[in-house]
Amino acid sequence: MSLRVEVIEDTASQMLKNLSENLRPKVHVKIMGTGQQMVGYAFGICAYRTGYLRSTIFFSAAGELEYSFGASADYALFVEMGTRFMAPHPFIRPSLESYTTEFLEAIVQGFMEAAR
Repeated sequence: MSLRVEVIEDTASQMLKNLSENLRPKVHVKIMGTGQQMVGYAFGICAYRTGYLRSTIFFSAAGELEYSFGASADYALFVEMGTRFMAPHPFIRPSLESYTTEFLEAIVQGFMEAAR
């Protein structure tokens, strides 16, 4: 008994080529979208008096598929973590925790779109 395999159409090679070319841009777009949603969530739960702290919340690309999320106000850490005089009012950590699943889904969606 013998087995013969004949490749009539090679779709895998083109798919792998498309994946390598499209992967980073597709995943980046999906992650940036999720990051902006996370900024909106942090903005909504952030304690404020003047609104300055809320205006400094950011999500940005820090490198190739590396991202930064936080607030650039000098006192952001004190609001997030609290001090001995003030209770913490976290807004960064809850945002990260709330969007963990969405980040994983964004990465998967980016992979799927890149493979097309």
